[in-house]
Amino acid sequence: MKELVSGDIKIKVRASNMALFYFEQEFKENLLSVAGKIIFGTADGMKSDDKETVDKEEAIRSLDSISVIGLLKVIWAMNKAENFYLKKDTKHFEEWLADCDEFNVFDCIMEAIGIISDGFFRTSEKKPESKAKKSK
Repeated sequence: MKELVSGDIKIKVRASNMALFYFEQEFKENLLSVAGKIIFGTADGMKSDDKETVDKEEAIRSLDSISVIGLLKVIWAMNKAENFYLKKDTKHFEEWLADCDEFNVFDCIMEAIGIISDGFFRTSEKKPESKAKKSK
């Protein structure tokens, strides 16, 4: 479980298969497609040589690459996934968004992008076999 914070508002999120399911169920589109545009579009729009150390101001300057509503949809799906495990209800997106009217996504944009990137775009590196296993 991760948490996105804006002022007094805290949104618990989980990047999981349930988030993928809820996103597609609610929006009839693929979360990975939307998230990919947010993650990779943001990185492409940044001028930093080191994409891992981009600061918040630089991220905000590249807003032409970010769909804020797309980002909020992904956050909603991750919140709904976390609430599934907590056995809590989550409102439909429009109602949830209205309840989060004071939530400013730009207060936690880098954290949100990091959670999305780490949770949905992980690489599974195959570990080399140990020498002990090879000699058997």
